[in-house]
Amino acid sequence: MSTFSAAMVAARDQAQALVRDLSATEPVLFADFPSGEGCTWCDCPVTAPDTVPCGGCTRPATTVLRLYRAGEQADVWPVCDSHLGDARRVIAIYVASTAPG
Repeated sequence: MSTFSAAMVAARDQAQALVRDLSATEPVLFADFPSGEGCTWCDCPVTAPDTVPCGGCTRPATTVLRLYRAGEQADVWPVCDSHLGDARRVIAIYVASTAPG
């Protein structure tokens, strides 16, 4: 059973439709409801060798960040409260670094 009311889900669906329209010209980051996912953020240092396996965060996701860009499937990152700020910063840096021009 969902903890979100029908009105909340309807409002989310309307917001997502708007985000998809807006993403035709600009990347848009949308914060969505989680649906039981675990946090996918990694706590490993950036300098860790690629050969070191990452256990990742073990907490449940409280937010699902969806990055919409023109003509592409949304990139999705379920994150917990403690990683939300880091995730937003890294995604913003990524978007800025891949922007044309």
